[in-house]
Amino acid sequence: LDHMPRYTKARLLSQKPHQHVIGCSGNLTSTLKDIEERIIREQLEANRWNVSKTARDLGIVRQSLLYRMQKLNIDNPYSRGSSGD
Repeated sequence: LDHMPRYTKARLLSQKPHQHVIGCSGNLTSTLKDIEERIIREQLEANRWNVSKTARDLGIVRQSLLYRMQKLNIDNPYSRGSSGD
C-alpha cells in the first residue's frame, strides 16, 4: 500500500472488501484498467467533467489525466458535437 498512488489507496481503503473486484475477469491487467477507468469516470462526473479539478482531486497533473483518459477511451460527453463553433 505504501507504493500506491494516494487516490488509489484512499479509494480502495474506503470500499468494502472485494467491492472493487466485482465483475472482473480475473486478469490483473484488465482488473487494474477497469478500476482506473471507474475511478477516473466517477471523479470526472463528480467534478462535472472539469479536468483540472479532477486531476487535482486525484493527485496527478492535468496532462497525466488527459493521457489516461485518451488511453482508456474516456470522452467528455459534453464536448461532442461542439466542433465548428
